[in-house]
Amino acid sequence: MLSRGLLAVSIASLLALSLFTGSISPVNAQSAEEDLTDKLLNIMEEAEDRVTDAFARVRSLGGGIPAQAETKQQEGVAIAAEAIRLRAQGELSNAREKAVEALQKFKEGLSSIAPQLESAQTGTEAEVLKARDRNEAIERLDSVAARLEEVAEKAQGRGLDASQMRERISEVKTRLTEVKQMLQSGNISDVDRAISDAETKLDDSLEALGPVVAQNKGKQAKKYVQDVEGRLDRVSSVAVSVLEGLKKSLPAPAQRGIETALQAVQNAINRAEESINETKALLDNGRVDEAMPQIGQLRGEVAQVVSEVKRLRPDEGKGLEDIDNQETALDILERRQEILSERGVDVSSLRAKIDEARNLILGAVERLKEGDNGAVQEILGSIDEIVNEARRIADQLETQPQG
Repeated sequence: MLSRGLLAVSIASLLALSLFTGSISPVNAQSAEEDLTDKLLNIMEEAEDRVTDAFARVRSLGGGIPAQAETKQQEGVAIAAEAIRLRAQGELSNAREKAVEALQKFKEGLSSIAPQLESAQTGTEAEVLKARDRNEAIERLDSVAARLEEVAEKAQGRGLDASQMRERISEVKTRLTEVKQMLQSGNISDVDRAISDAETKLDDSLEALGPVVAQNKGKQAKKYVQDVEGRLDRVSSVAVSVLEGLKKSLPAPAQRGIETALQAVQNAINRAEESINETKALLDNGRVDEAMPQIGQLRGEVAQVVSEVKRLRPDEGKGLEDIDNQETALDILERRQEILSERGVDVSSLRAKIDEARNLILGAVERLKEGDNGAVQEILGSIDEIVNEARRIADQLETQPQG
């Protein structure tokens, strides 16, 4: 039998695991995210099995299942299947959201049959199950309180307001201490009520976790948009600069073709800027869920600027694309450097490689403006070697203990 409190613990585990996925080091971000998603789906499937077993137990003992409970279970099963489908398609973030949603449905379904489950049990069965659930509840509530407290501390470390969440977790821990004292003194009569009270306080902690998750989601969304905006500024500047440089180097008749290319690129830049500004406005107004679909399209808007250059000037467009890819790789390395620096690791060797690559990119851009595509590709080859060396350095530094 899975009690309401144990399902609450499972939901807490899901949220605690998913709250700070953005803190995963980029070195193995994809595999780490896949591992996280699989863990969440395992918890979801375990909850589904336990709820199914509880329903079967009620029926085997002659009890009836309320229609509302049946509906919640069926909804949970359908959503769980959708989560598994999304995982198979590589939509990891959406799969995790569906897993949390399915678990909530299972919790609601189980809560609806609690009276039937109790009434269907014999006195001996009830006492045995109550003792088992009592011990499991105390152990798991204790564990999740510590886990949520760690999450709250990380949240506050990121500048998020988790004060209400920490206050409620403290209440859970205090109540659990009282429960243990009751058991030690043999005061069994009040233990179940105290555990129920602790579960209620845990639910309060989960409610307080919701706004923290929302804060983090909004903060991460704003950071993502900021990164895309920086990339657009970089790509736009290089694209326009390259085309204007080519225009100056060509005779007047040929300049008209460059002017057409410049206008097409500028139109793509304007569309991307408009999308970014619309998304930022939604985020500034706290409408994170509405902004998410647009956020997913922003990188495509920036890529369209590069595509316009490639369509009109294939060689220069290829050079611009390669430069942008290396800039993006260096952005990731800089984020890894920041994480390592926060751990107290000496990152001077990594920083030197990043700076070396950045300086070479400046040279590649100048050659691109001159239309010297051969020189651009030669410089990019050197940059690629430096970036790979920087990755190896970052890998080694990440194995070092914290300073």
